[in-house]
Amino acid sequence: MAFLLPVLQKILMKKSQDIINNNTGASHIRAIILVPTKELCSQINKVLQNLIYYCDDMITGALLSATSHGRGKNAREELTRQEATLRDRPDIIVATPTGLAAHIQNGSVADLKSSVETLVIDEADLVLSFGHEKALHEIVKALPKIYQGFLMSATLSPEIDAIKKVVLHSPVILKLEEDENEDLNRRLKQFYLCLPKKDKGLVVYVFLKVSIILVLFVVSATCSQAFCVIFMLELSPNKQTAWSAQRQRPFLCQYD
Repeated sequence: MAFLLPVLQKILMKKSQDIINNNTGASHIRAIILVPTKELCSQINKVLQNLIYYCDDMITGALLSATSHGRGKNAREELTRQEATLRDRPDIIVATPTGLAAHIQNGSVADLKSSVETLVIDEADLVLSFGHEKALHEIVKALPKIYQGFLMSATLSPEIDAIKKVVLHSPVILKLEEDENEDLNRRLKQFYLCLPKKDKGLVVYVFLKVSIILVLFVVSATCSQAFCVIFMLELSPNKQTAWSAQRQRPFLCQYD
């Protein structure tokens, strides 16, 4: 979920703004998620479908893993099925680099330069070792010059540096490590509240008064509106600041 929630939030905000501006035209491919293996594609797609369960009328996703090099009747049928899915222009594509590159080559996805806003590469340290380097370069050539990029990796290896130079521009590096401060770990809490709309503002106000750092993912009853806000609070109440989780600089994320 580390990258799926920001991607979904960004698309929901964009579509909500389009509705307000009466700009509800044809669907477009807005986000691409690349992973090194077909198995990981299936896992991420399963999580994605669970997350968009209550807003599948606004966001659609497609799983691409078959390639033009697949052999046998089943491989050809799967490739044909994926081509039909792409004609509906899903908002999010989950694919292996080689699988997506195959569809770019045969013209199934031809408008990426005008529509893609986000590129995510999960398990980035494995992408090159699984032989996806050529496909990755082909995909980047098909993307617009400006997009938000995420690299998710367990290590910062020479392979990551190679991908970073191709995919990202002036990235922010975020290293997620276990905090040795056990007292702080005991103070961290995760929970959810089901509230009527009229009470949400009051509860957020109370949290701001008693918390140091607060991360909220707020969803309406119909999921037609959803946003994630990160509040960073200093001890002085006059220095409280807040940032939306939709940040346009690229990220390189390392997790242990």
